[in-house]
Amino acid sequence: MVDTSLNSSMISVLRETIDTQLVSLECLKLDKFNHTFECAAITTSISRIEFTDEEQSIAYFGAMEDWPILTCRTIPNEGHYAPFINQTLHRYPLLGTVQNIDITNETIMFPDEGYELTRTICVYIHTDRKTVSIGALSLFAEDLTVGMNTAPIALPPIREVEQAWRENPDDDVRVTRSVVQVR
Repeated sequence: MVDTSLNSSMISVLRETIDTQLVSLECLKLDKFNHTFECAAITTSISRIEFTDEEQSIAYFGAMEDWPILTCRTIPNEGHYAPFINQTLHRYPLLGTVQNIDITNETIMFPDEGYELTRTICVYIHTDRKTVSIGALSLFAEDLTVGMNTAPIALPPIREVEQAWRENPDDDVRVTRSVVQVR
């Protein structure tokens, strides 16, 4: 089994935001589908957290493959956030005090092949006002989907994900989801 979900230190970074005020989201300009490329930073009243969906090498059916993996880490709170050279970032205001966080993990199983991959697909930051969501919904693209001060991002149906992973109609692919609650 390959587990690329948020690890305990990443979850601790998120836990530290509980009871803090959200201030802003910084990223490349969101397109009409609320997608941005590869990274975004959320600033709270005490810290700044960078979410990335960058390619990392993981074991895939006996070989190493590069897949975009959602991660998060604390970055310096002061100064200019500039993950890309010569690219202008946009700053979007966020609302509310963080109450709790839900992390949705997805496990993709290939029983006939004996392979299983678990990854984090979305982080929901629930505030006293609304929800802020950061999602890496596609395993094949380095895009983040962002939901700001809105209803949470809707995840694709499990059947749709299973279909996307099948090379042949009769391939046995199973997808499950679990939620880690951070309080």
